[in-house]
Amino acid sequence: MVISCGFNWTSNPRSTHQNIMDETQVFNIIWEVLSESHNEYMADFDQMPFSRILKAFLSHFYEIFKEVDNFGDIEKIKQKNDILLVFSHLFKKLNPSIYPCFAFAWLDIISSRHFMPFMLSTVSEFHNQERWLKMQELFNALFIFLKENIYENSETTPALEKFFEGTLKICLVVLHDYPEFLCYYYFQFINNLPLYRTGNLRNMILAAYPKSIRLPDPANEITKYEPSNVLHGQDRQTLLQFYVDEGDYYTLKADLDNYLGKKLHPNTSNHYLETKSEAKLKQICEYLESCQVIKNHRRIIDTGVVHATMLYLASDIEEMKTVKELENPGLAEKFELMCKFLSTPVRDILLNSMFNELRLLNMSTVFFLSTLLQIFRNANPEENIVSSQIARICVGRLRLPKIQPWGLLVFRNKISKEAKFKSMNITTQQQP
Repeated sequence: MVISCGFNWTSNPRSTHQNIMDETQVFNIIWEVLSESHNEYMADFDQMPFSRILKAFLSHFYEIFKEVDNFGDIEKIKQKNDILLVFSHLFKKLNPSIYPCFAFAWLDIISSRHFMPFMLSTVSEFHNQERWLKMQELFNALFIFLKENIYENSETTPALEKFFEGTLKICLVVLHDYPEFLCYYYFQFINNLPLYRTGNLRNMILAAYPKSIRLPDPANEITKYEPSNVLHGQDRQTLLQFYVDEGDYYTLKADLDNYLGKKLHPNTSNHYLETKSEAKLKQICEYLESCQVIKNHRRIIDTGVVHATMLYLASDIEEMKTVKELENPGLAEKFELMCKFLSTPVRDILLNSMFNELRLLNMSTVFFLSTLLQIFRNANPEENIVSSQIARICVGRLRLPKIQPWGLLVFRNKISKEAKFKSMNITTQQQP
């Protein structure tokens, strides 16, 4: 199939804008026809004609894009970027949560060599971050679709298994070729994944680290960490604001700031009293118990809210300069109390959120390594529920083959030396 899109490369901005508007109109027509056909035929919907049309467009522009990259004309690079954004906007509208009968074709298209490499390329070009943001939206749509179909006690169909297998292969390619992309958006990706049966995918995302760094042997003792790749205060606040409902955000943030003793306003000298009150922390935990979202007509705890709240509570580590300071037992007390206040299911999400931070050699990894070990050691020996949860999460993640985050391997080496862990008669060896 050959399609002439009629796009003419030009240095005239007005002409370029008109060309892109024309392409947008063509894509809108494709979307409208696909939508009408999908809603009318559903199970009998044929995705192949639409897939071929979109692939033909991508193939056409692929040849042009290669030529643009070879010559490096700035105006044409801008045009290339604009066209990629038009494609990504169309693919976002066609996401599988809205058009499930188009899911396989959609997955094939967004991962095409004619599209994904141009979106994730880190070559110095215009609006590189904008293309990453659009690709992040497509990956989030992919993971949300999985979350809507993979849940506790859900049935696994051959089609869903194939779709998940395809997702794994795509993420493996990204991990190998563009690990910085997974590093940058790990928080969003992890919290959009299903809670069940996606351990390999989660480990792939968390195992990503920039090609420019080399991680030390996980068996070695950590004596220093890299200050880069660390969430700063503004990032923590942005994550909290993004995941918490607007009506609850300011109340929750005030409670968190009150507990942490942060300033009321950056332009004032008034401070909250740094009481570290158990009552205030219990109030925060009560909110986490109630923060729910609806997936597949089922109410589940919003993992993004729990993870973002946990990171915000850890913002007091940002002034720390050494490993010894980060391993101060006093810093972990609030998380020990949270484990005491939270119900078992929500505590499980909190502990998994801590394990999700065991990634690179950075401040966050060092702190949560120490925190998880302290919680494991100090958990009530009579009940031992918390210690068992930590051991179960650790072993469950390590049993997944081949790809594991560096921080998780460090934690394995540390917890394996604990007498309590040895008494549990659990092995951290991978399954064959």
